[in-house]
Amino acid sequence: MTSGTYEITELLRILEKRNQLLVKVWLYFTLILGIVLALSGLFAWPYLASTLGPLTRLMFPPVILCAALVLPLLFQWIFRLALPVPRCPECGARMESLSPALRRCPKCRRVVVRDSRSLLPGYQLPTDEKSLRVHDPEYVISIGQVAVRAGSFLLYAIPVLWVGSFYLGSSFPETGSVEAGTWIITAGGVLVFALYFAAVAFQRAAPELVEWIDRKCDRLNRHLDDDYRGIDPDPAHRCPHCGREPDHALAAVTGNCSHCGGPIRETAVEPEQPELMEEKLLHRYTAIRRLDNVFYLLLPAAVVFAWICAEEANWDWAAAWGLGAIALGAGYPLALFALRRRWRIVTRCPFCGSRNSRWNSPAAWRFLLLTGHCASCRRKLVRTGSPPK
Repeated sequence: MTSGTYEITELLRILEKRNQLLVKVWLYFTLILGIVLALSGLFAWPYLASTLGPLTRLMFPPVILCAALVLPLLFQWIFRLALPVPRCPECGARMESLSPALRRCPKCRRVVVRDSRSLLPGYQLPTDEKSLRVHDPEYVISIGQVAVRAGSFLLYAIPVLWVGSFYLGSSFPETGSVEAGTWIITAGGVLVFALYFAAVAFQRAAPELVEWIDRKCDRLNRHLDDDYRGIDPDPAHRCPHCGREPDHALAAVTGNCSHCGGPIRETAVEPEQPELMEEKLLHRYTAIRRLDNVFYLLLPAAVVFAWICAEEANWDWAAAWGLGAIALGAGYPLALFALRRRWRIVTRCPFCGSRNSRWNSPAAWRFLLLTGHCASCRRKLVRTGSPPK
């Protein structure tokens, strides 16, 4: 770090090494857990089962198996928090979700990354508007993505069903017997590591597999989905620094590659107009909207409680819960509407008329929060500097 900023190539290298270490330690943990579980099923379970009752002996193996499947995920979450990670020199936030194209802190939105590389010629923005459209990967259909998602489902479902067949199968003399528990715990221990190892290997190879399948079915994909652009980009649309095809919408706004962060085109500085939204208020409004999930839980709960009280002829409590549901159902949206008007949070672009809300287009909403520009016309909608006096 120099002068309060990171060099982007060094920062991306540190984050990549951290991810590799995280995967490696996680796989070692699942290997040890699988060996311990398998040995426990072979040697410790027969002695333990003799001290348990029939019902406990019936429920103990699946409980152990479910715990063994959750433990690697819990360990990965704890190890990710404990593993050192570069932090923002301004606010101290973790830089895991850094966007290489923006080079800004994910929390305080300040530029904390520098790039000493010079602008290399060779990259050109696509001329068709479809290539510059912000695509949501959840809704883009391709044969490769469908095949990989189906393979991922089978990767998890088949081993779990196979282990479950030991528990529910008729090959054992008595369900919940010592022999049945031995097979369940032993097979579960072996499959704990095999399942997660196969999942990690499959997920790391999934992008290349999707690309290979889509390249073979490129022409058919073009007929299936209008948003699919084709798997083989023009050489002029590749980044001259890393050779990969960047996110063209991000490149049009930031001038940087979305993979390596290298400068690939020059961008004009747009003026800070007074009618633009304030970046600080926009992200504060987004943080407030995280209460939507609590609202969607409290409103049905209040209605249900009012109905239960009315069924029991307790009209005072029914009226209280009913009024609370009405106040919550009407007050929360009105408060958000008043907040949007006060802070001038406008999701409809005044230049092209397209909506960038998270309900209409989640990808366009993420693009607006990330860059402060419209996802369709890529005009500036959010002021990043200090507000005018």
